[in-house]
Amino acid sequence: MIKYYMLIAGWVLSFAGLAQNYEMPELVNGILNQEILSQRMVKDYMMIGLKLKTYKAREDLDETVSEYEEYRLAFEDADLSVPLMKSFEKSDDIWMKFRLIITDEVTKEGAFQLLKTNSSLIFSADNSLNIVKSPEAGDTIKGYYLSMHLQMLAQRLASYYFLYTWGVKKEATLRYLSDASVEFERGLKELASLNINSMKIKSKLMSLRIDWELAQKDIGNLGMGRINNGNIYEITNGFTKSLSLISDWCLEMKTRSEVTANRN
Repeated sequence: MIKYYMLIAGWVLSFAGLAQNYEMPELVNGILNQEILSQRMVKDYMMIGLKLKTYKAREDLDETVSEYEEYRLAFEDADLSVPLMKSFEKSDDIWMKFRLIITDEVTKEGAFQLLKTNSSLIFSADNSLNIVKSPEAGDTIKGYYLSMHLQMLAQRLASYYFLYTWGVKKEATLRYLSDASVEFERGLKELASLNINSMKIKSKLMSLRIDWELAQKDIGNLGMGRINNGNIYEITNGFTKSLSLISDWCLEMKTRSEVTANRN
């Protein structure tokens, strides 16, 4: 995973204005990936509790914890501003609590505690991201931001769905799932509305819309006691793969436009 991080970092470094006052704008990519990884961990934890693809979930959990730590080590080598350094320190404190839960015995009580710590971790990461990223990015970079954010939300949707079907704080979990669904819908619409001239992206967004409608049906069926953990697992994983491609394509488009501008 760290090789992928360095590759993406190489692309992002060429984007003038992507980060404010930093020589290492790959921090944007690192923070976004940490958000995605943290939600994958939560999803894996819930899957283990449900005994859903347990071996795969445990294997993925170990990998994602390691990948998250790799980003932390990369950040330590960066020349950070004081506000960003303080933000990372706060994230680290929350991460240590999160890590204790995620690597301990899987229980319903642990799942509830993880739910609360998870929200704090994402909030702290968002604060760091707001310090680093440019508020004046064009549509291609907005597409990159949004597709990464939606990858995180796809994992979160699965986590809340699994948490509900596991029977943990069902009323609160259903509310969290509803909020995440609204946010995913809003993000998908915003991504589709951007002026990005790419048939590949437009085609992928059409497929995402169809799959999202199927996922919404499964989410809606929870109120009638109809559970489909396997389908939600497959659909949300599909979301992540498709959105990962979109984020890569957005970066590639930005790179090409920068190269073309430099030649002229």
